[in-house]
Amino acid sequence: MKRLSLLLGLLGLVLVWGSTPSTARARALADDVVVDGQTYVLPPGQIQDGDLVVVRGRAEIKPGARVQGDVIVFGGSLVSEGVIDGDVVINGGDVVLRGLIEGDVVLVGGVLRLEDGARVEGDITRLGGQLMQGPGVHIETPPPFGLHLPFPWRPPWLPWHLLPSPKGTPTLATLMLRTILVGLRALLIALLAALVVALFPTTAAQTREHIHQAPLLLSAVGLLTLAALPVVLVVLALTVLLLPLAVVVLAVVLLLALYGWIVVGYDVGRWLFDALHTQAHPAAVAAVGAFLLTLVADGLRLIPCIGWVPGLLVLALGLGGALKQLWAAWGKEQARLKLPAPADTETTADPGEAEE
Repeated sequence: MKRLSLLLGLLGLVLVWGSTPSTARARALADDVVVDGQTYVLPPGQIQDGDLVVVRGRAEIKPGARVQGDVIVFGGSLVSEGVIDGDVVINGGDVVLRGLIEGDVVLVGGVLRLEDGARVEGDITRLGGQLMQGPGVHIETPPPFGLHLPFPWRPPWLPWHLLPSPKGTPTLATLMLRTILVGLRALLIALLAALVVALFPTTAAQTREHIHQAPLLLSAVGLLTLAALPVVLVVLALTVLLLPLAVVVLAVVLLLALYGWIVVGYDVGRWLFDALHTQAHPAAVAAVGAFLLTLVADGLRLIPCIGWVPGLLVLALGLGGALKQLWAAWGKEQARLKLPAPADTETTADPGEAEE
């Protein structure tokens, strides 16, 4: 919850920052430092009692210097060789860490480079971006948040320390282990796809039809939803009572995104089986398609800089299709509720017959 609040705080800061004039930006809180398109250097032995916000600028924390607050990087660059006793949020830009972070690190976007002397005492949460470790740096680097999450548990019998860092040269053992983990993740999504299609075959087929009818429009809807989600979470989190609702909204969107990914995989499987002129149960078709889709998406992620784009487009398309299906179901339910009550079918006696 602490990291979620920190992330929401960053998003709120970005919204406020973009809506204020440049003169107001220079008059930030007295104890905080905001670097906007300039260069800021915290000399050795100096202590900054406040937060450090870097927006489109460059900041350096020299060895022996200390920031007694949180550090937020939104674009620009930061080189820290001193001590940061708060949390660090990175959304864009290039951050080089050679010092100590006593709090947590949230990587939303950009690049975080952990070099010699880097140490993080808190947790590292990776929601996106690129995390690099130099030789000799042993910090557990989590995978990005979303469909690329590994299993929620880590079996103790697997040699997790063999996983290579992005800058390291993978050995045969690390390549084999990474291949096994990717296969297990794809297998897990394939099993979920088979279960979803087996339980809701009609709904999955309808969602596929929606995607076929307007793929570009639904992709745009999915991208806009992913872009608007942080703003919605910030608005809900502004009121403490609505913070649980923000968590619920986030969970719902993630479930819809997973469902959309499964439906796109189902469509891939259907296309493959049609090309092979083979018939199979829809659940089996969905499992094969989702497995191949996840496997290919993970493979494309190995391409530097642009490897995440295909997966994002697939995710946006599936999310748009899921939202369209949800909207269609809601419209049908509203139409059903507005139907007039059935007329009384009881026949009344004819007045002439009554007189007789």
